[in-house]
Amino acid sequence: MRGRSYKSGWLLILFMFIGLIAGSWLGDIFQNFVPLLGYTKTIGLEPTTLRLSILTLNFGLLLRTNLAGVIGLILGIFVFIKL
Repeated sequence: MRGRSYKSGWLLILFMFIGLIAGSWLGDIFQNFVPLLGYTKTIGLEPTTLRLSILTLNFGLLLRTNLAGVIGLILGIFVFIKL
């Protein structure tokens, strides 16, 4: 039986974020050698502006990732599990 786990959700998010960033970065570098790694997909909401008389709000969230970024994300989760 294991003792208290020191793994937290924030640590998982950190590993996923680092894996996604590193994988996307490596995919951009090596896309000339392996074109499949550079396949990019963008998901999210395009920036939208809400103009009120005294206030202007901008909303938007776009996630642009490539195949290497997804592989990095999966490796980040794997590293977190193996901790």
